[in-house]
Amino acid sequence: MNSSSRIELDAHPILLTFAGTVAASFPLILMIGREPNTALPIENILGAYNFRSNKSRCGFWNTSYGMVARVIGIPTWRLKQSCIARNGSPIVYADALPIGIPNRTANKQDLRAAVAEGAIPHIANVFSHQTVIARVALVATSGLYDAIFDPAKGAIEKECRERHIPILHLPFFHGVNAKKIQNALDEASRARIREIVRQFAPDLLD
Repeated sequence: MNSSSRIELDAHPILLTFAGTVAASFPLILMIGREPNTALPIENILGAYNFRSNKSRCGFWNTSYGMVARVIGIPTWRLKQSCIARNGSPIVYADALPIGIPNRTANKQDLRAAVAEGAIPHIANVFSHQTVIARVALVATSGLYDAIFDPAKGAIEKECRERHIPILHLPFFHGVNAKKIQNALDEASRARIREIVRQFAPDLLD
C-alpha cells in the first residue's frame, strides 16, 4: 500500500487530513461522504485538504465543521482558526464510494449503482491507513440513506465494529440540513465530540 502526504495531481487521495494532523496524536472524527466532487480517479493514498483554499466553499467541509462547532458551542470560524493555529484538525475525511462524481453530473445514481459493491474493498482501503485510523474515536457518515449505499454502510459498520469505534449515520452534510444533523446527535455522541475537541484544543471548551 502506497501512502503519501501530498495530493497527486492526477488522482484524489482516499483519505484527507488537514495540515500536520498525521504527525500529531490527538483523537479524530472520520467524516465519510458519498463520493468526492471530482473527475479524478481515487487512489489509495493519504492526502491533504485545505479549507483556506478556493475550495473552502465546499459544503461538506463547512457543514461538518459547523456540526462540531455547534456541539461545543462556538462559531465555526473559531474552530477553523484553532485548527490553523495548531497546524492540525480533529476532522478527517473519506468517502463511501470508490469513484469521484462532479457535482454537475446528471446521472449520479446510475454511476453510484455501478460501483456499489466496489465500495466494500474501497472501505477496507480507507481503514487500512492505520497512522490515521488508529486515532479515530468517532465515525460520522453523511447522507448514506439510499439503498445504493448499503454495501458501503455495511462495510463501514463492520470496520467500526471490529475497532470498537462508535458510528453515526447522519443527514447529508449541507447547510440546509444543519438543524437535522444536530437533532440526530444523541447525548453520548455529543459528549464524545466534546471530549475529542477537548484533547485537541481544551481552550475551545472554556
